[in-house]
Amino acid sequence: MKLLVRIIVIVIALTSISCASNRIYIKPISSQSRDKEVNLNFYAGSYGQSEKSGNGNGRRGSHSDQALETEGLVAWWSLKTDTGYKYYYVRSKNNELNLPTTSFWKEEKYYLFLSFGPIFLEEIALNAKQKETAKFYKASWKGDKSYHWGNNNELYYAFTKDSSYINLRETAREWQTINSIELTEFQYKYLDARCRDPWVHVRCFIDDKFPELTKEQYEYIKVRARENDSARLDGDINPPLPRRGNPWA
Repeated sequence: MKLLVRIIVIVIALTSISCASNRIYIKPISSQSRDKEVNLNFYAGSYGQSEKSGNGNGRRGSHSDQALETEGLVAWWSLKTDTGYKYYYVRSKNNELNLPTTSFWKEEKYYLFLSFGPIFLEEIALNAKQKETAKFYKASWKGDKSYHWGNNNELYYAFTKDSSYINLRETAREWQTINSIELTEFQYKYLDARCRDPWVHVRCFIDDKFPELTKEQYEYIKVRARENDSARLDGDINPPLPRRGNPWA
């Protein structure tokens, strides 16, 4: 009888764990104002493809699966600055992202807000330390002030249960960061070319054989390398499928 009870308890526990899951939706907030021009590419989880933001608001939501923690996040973006364009690349380390915990008995929905470079925030969302480095953007007709806060070379992220960017922009919080490396224009375009069809989502990362690597870039890449990188590059994982012909031809 005791054995039966133990088995039932184990089954219930396993069922609870299997039911526990996060549904995480990616919400990039990279181009919040006309003078902050960002062109971004990002892949999350199992490296499902995202769209480029161009100069729009970039408030699309794209779904990421539970592989976000194990597969991580890869992003590269160009940012228009006063001295010309800058190019950056980010890859999260293993288990670097602090994913929210979920309950055993229900599936929960979270939103991952990402900002590639400075974040557009209202004054009420800035703490005293952030105000020291925030750059004034504009004041509304009511007198409310808006700022850009953060560094060009960092990716900022926050998990919330609220999908509204407006509430996020007006709420004080500790934004978490992932450090980047700066790329040359040639390296940026080379990475773009590597990630075109038919290898989208398979080869979209920088490895230690990438052209013109500096010592700093090499060290950054080695720390963030993953076990299946070589297999991805060799085509042993998710090789591209041949294009289908026209069935009506």
